[in-house]
Amino acid sequence: MTKHPLLGTGLMLLLLMLTFLPGQLFGQANNTLSLTDRKGQKIYPIIYNRYKELREEYPTVSSPRIQALKEMAFYFRSQQKAGKPARFIFYADQNAQTIQFTMAWATVAAFYYGVNQVSFYAVSGSGEAIQANTIKALEKMGFIAYNDEYGRLQFQLHYGYQQQPLKMKSYRPQEKGTPLEDYCTVIVDASSPLLKGSDLTVYLPYNEFGELDDFALNKQISLEMFYLFKHLRD
Repeated sequence: MTKHPLLGTGLMLLLLMLTFLPGQLFGQANNTLSLTDRKGQKIYPIIYNRYKELREEYPTVSSPRIQALKEMAFYFRSQQKAGKPARFIFYADQNAQTIQFTMAWATVAAFYYGVNQVSFYAVSGSGEAIQANTIKALEKMGFIAYNDEYGRLQFQLHYGYQQQPLKMKSYRPQEKGTPLEDYCTVIVDASSPLLKGSDLTVYLPYNEFGELDDFALNKQISLEMFYLFKHLRD
């Protein structure tokens, strides 16, 4: 088959034009595509739209809380360097709702940024079961939940496409199903537990924000979890 005589010339001109375009322009285009077209399709639309709003609020994260998030990042990278998974236990003495919110947002942020070999557990001194208002609050934020009751009440929490749902369940310290060693404890209230087998304890209390309603608490937690995993990805 005979090629059109202008096809080769046109192609050469196109390549020359692309060569002389500024590299910064390509960088901006690629960032935009990866953010809106590729990544935006990974998580449910309502969650993604909330994330886009959160990006503008990264500068509001206080220095002490950034330091705590850096400690979590340090632990992740040290485990990664050692060829081990990074396991985080979110702990509170009584307020199981906060650890469940934190586990949910840490999971979706890690998934969104493609951070692998990381897992999360919600542990409280009381071992309080997941309450209906906790699930309703997460559904309002864009999650989809299904009751998955086997013995103790637990839920499947869906947050994105082509991913395994998060099994929402609260544990007591040292309960079967939680890591007994090689993990980082993240304290999300004013408690000071000493959990056996913990490599590192990080304090990231949310009670310091006062009596936040469920929406405001979810917003603060999601802001910090996306902040953490964005920097781990970068």
